[in-house]
Amino acid sequence: MKRLSALLIVMAVLSMISCASIPAPEGAEDSLVVGSFVVAFPDGFFNRPSRTFSSDIKLNFKNTTTGRKFPVFIMNGFFYFLSNGSDEYQLESFEYASYEYGPRYSFGNPLHIEFSARPKKVLYMGAMTFSYRNPKRTNIAEAGKPVDYWHFDKYLDRTWDQEKAIDFLSGQDPETPWLTYEIERVQTE
Repeated sequence: MKRLSALLIVMAVLSMISCASIPAPEGAEDSLVVGSFVVAFPDGFFNRPSRTFSSDIKLNFKNTTTGRKFPVFIMNGFFYFLSNGSDEYQLESFEYASYEYGPRYSFGNPLHIEFSARPKKVLYMGAMTFSYRNPKRTNIAEAGKPVDYWHFDKYLDRTWDQEKAIDFLSGQDPETPWLTYEIERVQTE
């Protein structure tokens, strides 16, 4: 009975999280930062076929005005967060860890993308694809056990498809006030 109760609670929490809508503006100058981010392994995911990740990626942001760091998680390729419309930010890095193929695979990379918020806007960071290409494996013995290390050529591509951002916002909440705001490309430094 305790397991059933715990399972029902977990299912309810997950249901609420998956149905979370875009936050409404809290202040008159607020803006919404939105974008998409995927990680691609077009030449093979380690020793597996090619693969693209569009969920469960953690983006590490820093509000450089206040010094506060905060994570934003990617779901279905998209992310968003509320801004006061005047602070400056840095997308510092991304992280991912997987247990689905037996041994743990983890990867991440620094990004250092700096930008300034603008008031009363939907700030579109673009559709970003971080690609790991040309995999090279090195096998090293550590503590008497063989360990594979992988080296890749790394690329960040960014395109501008504002229609996808609008589709994402309206798909999350067709009544969101953000759909009435001007969408502006984030200018990075």
